[in-house]
Amino acid sequence: AQAQEDADEDATTLFVKGLSFQTSEAALRAHFLRAAAAASGRVLAANVATQRGPGGANLSRGFGFVEFDSAATARSVRRAMNGKDLEGRTLKLEVSAKGAGGGAGGDTAGGDGAG
Repeated sequence: AQAQEDADEDATTLFVKGLSFQTSEAALRAHFLRAAAAASGRVLAANVATQRGPGGANLSRGFGFVEFDSAATARSVRRAMNGKDLEGRTLKLEVSAKGAGGGAGGDTAGGDGAG
């Protein structure tokens, strides 16, 4: 459990559960901008998870990710915004190991086999 807590301390991305299927990435980002600014931070990216629907349309999967400029901002926003409503839905926020920016930066947890 301690390793998970240590990882949570460094996480800059929040996993946002409970999104309305109509929530756009712009609305998701806007929802977190004020809380990030209150923590003297910034929102770097906001992504709504989608899947292909009938006719090839992208449909929301009801969750997303919001990436902040620092772990301190992410922690502050999580405390301030967990359980708040967005478009009539109560959001649940968790720290995420996944980056909202589409995986830029790569996974540094694995070894390279050298040694």
